[in-house]
Amino acid sequence: MEESTESCASERIPEQTYDVAVIGAGIGGLTAAALLAHAGAKVALVEQHVVPGGFCHSWWRSVRHGDAMRRFRFDAGAMDISGVGSRGAIGSVLERLGISDQIVWLPLEHTYRYGALSIDVAHDCDAYIAELCARFPESAVGIKGFFAAMRAVYEAQYHFAAENGGIRRAARTEAERAAYAASHPFAVCWESKPVMELLRTFVTHRQAQAVLLFLSYYLGDQRSVISVKKMADIYAYYFDGGFYPQGGTGKFADVLMQAVRAKGGTVLLKSSAQRILVKRGRVCGVELAKGRRLAADHVISNVDIKRTFAEFIGPEFLPADFHTAITDLTPACSGFCVYLGVDFTPDVKSYTVSTKDGPPNFAFHVPSIVDASAAPPGYAAFEIRTLLANKGMHNWFPDEPVTELNAGKTWRRSLEYNTRKRIFGDHLLAQVEAVVPDLRKHIVYRCDASPVTYARYSGATNGAVYGFDKRLESLEFGKTPIDNLFVAGSGSKGAGVEAAVISGANAAEAIIPGLLASDLRAPFVPHVDASDVRHSRTA
Repeated sequence: MEESTESCASERIPEQTYDVAVIGAGIGGLTAAALLAHAGAKVALVEQHVVPGGFCHSWWRSVRHGDAMRRFRFDAGAMDISGVGSRGAIGSVLERLGISDQIVWLPLEHTYRYGALSIDVAHDCDAYIAELCARFPESAVGIKGFFAAMRAVYEAQYHFAAENGGIRRAARTEAERAAYAASHPFAVCWESKPVMELLRTFVTHRQAQAVLLFLSYYLGDQRSVISVKKMADIYAYYFDGGFYPQGGTGKFADVLMQAVRAKGGTVLLKSSAQRILVKRGRVCGVELAKGRRLAADHVISNVDIKRTFAEFIGPEFLPADFHTAITDLTPACSGFCVYLGVDFTPDVKSYTVSTKDGPPNFAFHVPSIVDASAAPPGYAAFEIRTLLANKGMHNWFPDEPVTELNAGKTWRRSLEYNTRKRIFGDHLLAQVEAVVPDLRKHIVYRCDASPVTYARYSGATNGAVYGFDKRLESLEFGKTPIDNLFVAGSGSKGAGVEAAVISGANAAEAIIPGLLASDLRAPFVPHVDASDVRHSRTA
């Protein structure tokens, strides 16, 4: 790794030095910023978008229909959230911050469709197991056994949670690993193996297998590589429930942002980070657009980890093996969404996942069914989603990068791109009409989001909605090879809102060891002053 003495004396010196600068106001970054500000740190949170939340933000559109304007609220990505109870990561963080009463969590009801088979998913796990056993009586024993296995692996992940502020974490030391193995031999045996391998030991009925793996949709499009542990994470939706925040998923992001501000934190929206500044092998701040610089003793990147190290840092600061590992990462799947405002209320559950054979083909969410505030009376907000494999993703993108709000304008306005997007959206609509007949006749508003859309607003490589094809174990607790640089988000803990919260909590804990174990208020000892950013390498 290199150091640089390149002078940046011409840059304006920041008015103050921060203890922590957080790049990206996704849920991981928001969680870290809120916890650190709550612990007494001076925090600056930088976000390129006009709103916080990343894939967990909401947006409104108004359209004239009939004799009045009709207003619809949509969700950018997330819609079903686990871990909101008292033992979940989200519930634990909100309680620690003293803001649990600021969000009303509404239970989200699911329907699974497999060809002609339709199953309404009870919000009570035992009731759902009973329903599956009644549908597949020849597999009843295996179904019960598989749920028991998933629960055993899921519960094992709470082994260290009680001493970690309710946040699940892996073992850190050999002694902890030994204690974990002694207490959870089944989990140790199976958690890293493919979930399909475990499932086949319990259930052989093809349709029953597919139903038991429907939630793999929340992890990506490559079911064959999903581990038992990751599937057990997702089974939290059955064990503890999946919920939707009243007011839209953006409500969660807004509450966290206000928690940062309430403790004196600075939130800079519409502010795009360009570089992470390094001096003598240690981060010392962040450079924003137009050359503005923030001095900071610690930096947390909630940005796509490939971009974090390739664009914001640069290979000269990285160990060779780590640089190779980052370079070799392949983006996970992206997605496509058709957002609709319709002039009727569909007779469906709030969330439906459908497939003809194998992995789900599409899912649709009707937020106004679970939360009436998402659409006017007699209308509905309707969101149709599908996953798109990374293979062939280049066909959606121009040659220029599309990882910032104003990038790729020429391509986004081109006839070729918009025709492709419209055709794909029409294809999705046709599939959904097998479940909701004549849906297209009721559309009063439509907006389609492609991988380009996701890349533009999230900054994710190839518009990936679930991070990368694998996680680097070295980033498990948010630490990186560069002193005082940490990461949060899907790059460290994988996909999902609860996982993002855990990643943010891990990053905060890495900066203030012991923060999660107690209501710690730790004074910071600054290592960076404003002059450091004048003589730093613009990495």
